[in-house]
Amino acid sequence: MEYSLRRLLTADGTWQKFCGEWQSQCGEIEEDFDSYAVDAMPVLQNLAETEKQPSNQRHSWAVALYDINRPLVAAMVNVAPIPGFKDPVMRIRQLTVCPLLDFGALSDETYADALIQTTWQLYKLSNDPLSSKHIHMHLRSPADNVFFSAFGKSLDGESVFDSVTHRGAWLRIDKKALTG
Repeated sequence: MEYSLRRLLTADGTWQKFCGEWQSQCGEIEEDFDSYAVDAMPVLQNLAETEKQPSNQRHSWAVALYDINRPLVAAMVNVAPIPGFKDPVMRIRQLTVCPLLDFGALSDETYADALIQTTWQLYKLSNDPLSSKHIHMHLRSPADNVFFSAFGKSLDGESVFDSVTHRGAWLRIDKKALTG
């Protein structure tokens, strides 16, 4: 299966299309779209409405992971200088799976693939265009902590990362070198 990470913007219609697709998924599982992911959706919408970013090394995007043609995961990606780090840090917050995954209408394998691909696509995004040496992902649940840790360690075997650690609900990935 082919996956892609797409920036969501109101200016180009990607945000509206994304919302329509998630609304359709909510209909399939008889869930009310207006009450689905009420903590994440306003944050993502605000970012989707902000096309231009300040030029002070800060970037905040709403993104979605798509399989061939449907969104599976949405998140806020923020890259900024953080005290205690020499290089910018990419932080991923509001990580939200689509209604079909959230309510178990898709397989556990699809869920695992979506999380793996989200991590991989964010890693690629951290190389270019949102260059950052550090990736900090806020996890949805303690179960995701175990999953992401195993995934990070398997990638670490490829000598991609300097370290993969956890601190509270955060998965922290430090890349060997800043590229991009």
